[in-house]
Amino acid sequence: MTDMNSRQFLQKLEELEASAGGSRQISRQDIEKTFAQMHLEEDLLLSIVTYLQSKGFQVVDLYEGQDGEEKEGESASAQQPAKDNYVYDPSGITLPAGCKAGENLLTYLDDLRSLPVLEEEEQQELARKAGSGDEQAVSALVTSNLWLVFFMARDIFPRHPDSNFFDMIQEGNIGLIRAAGSTGEFVSGTFTHFAMGYIREAIYDYLRQAEGEKNLPGQILDDICRYVQIRDELSEELDHEPDIYEIAGRMEVDSAWLEDFVYYFKDSIPSQVQDAQADAGADVQGEEQ
Repeated sequence: MTDMNSRQFLQKLEELEASAGGSRQISRQDIEKTFAQMHLEEDLLLSIVTYLQSKGFQVVDLYEGQDGEEKEGESASAQQPAKDNYVYDPSGITLPAGCKAGENLLTYLDDLRSLPVLEEEEQQELARKAGSGDEQAVSALVTSNLWLVFFMARDIFPRHPDSNFFDMIQEGNIGLIRAAGSTGEFVSGTFTHFAMGYIREAIYDYLRQAEGEKNLPGQILDDICRYVQIRDELSEELDHEPDIYEIAGRMEVDSAWLEDFVYYFKDSIPSQVQDAQADAGADVQGEEQ
C-alpha cells in the first residue's frame, strides 16, 4: 500500500468518473478498486461518495463486500458506512444506542413523527418548482424530508458516539435546505437520493470541525497546508484577496489542477484557516491581558 499525492488523487477521481460511462453508476467496489493503492478511511470514502453525487453520479452497493462480522468491542453498525438508500419508517424514529436524550431532542422526535411524507411523484413536481425559485416548494421539500436527515445521522452516530446527536441532525437539516435550494442541478433519480449528498456533506463537515480530525492522506494534507500558507502570504503582500491564478503561480502548479483541488477539498481547507485564525485570536487575547 502506498500513499498518493493530491494530483494523483484527483487523477484517480477522473478515472473513476470515466469508468461509469453512460450509466452514471459507481459502486463501492469501483471506488476501492480505483484507490487500491491507499487505505480508504470510512470518512474519506464517504467524502468521495459525496463528491460523486454532487456531480450527478449514483453511488450504489455501499454495503457490498461487507461480511457483517463484528470486530471485537465494536458493533456492526459502527463499522458500516452510511446507506445509499433509505425508506421512511416512523417506528424507526428512535434514539441510537448511547445517545443522551435531552428534552429538546425528545420533543423534536415527537414532531418528526407527525410531519407529512410525500410520494416520489409529488417530490419530483416540487423539485421542478423549487428549481424555478418557488420558495413554498423549497419549504415543502425540506419539511417532507426531515426524516431522511434523522435516519442518516442515526446511522453515522455509532462511529462518532462522543458527538452531539442533536447538533448532527441540525447540521444535516442545513444540508437538506441547501439541496432543496439547488434542485436546478437535479437531473435524474429521486430528490431523496439527490439530497443525501448534501446532507452527508453537512454532517461530516460538522464532525470534522467538532473533532478536529481530517483523516486525509498525509501528502494531501501537506498540499492543503501549503495552499493555505501561500494564500495567506499573498493576502498580506497584495492589496486584494489572491485569485486561483496568483496562488497557482506561487505554488508553481497548473491553475486548472489547483481549481479542482480546492473544489474537492473545500471542506478541509476552510477548517485549516479557521484553526489558524482561532490560534491567532487566542494569541491576541493573551497579549491584551
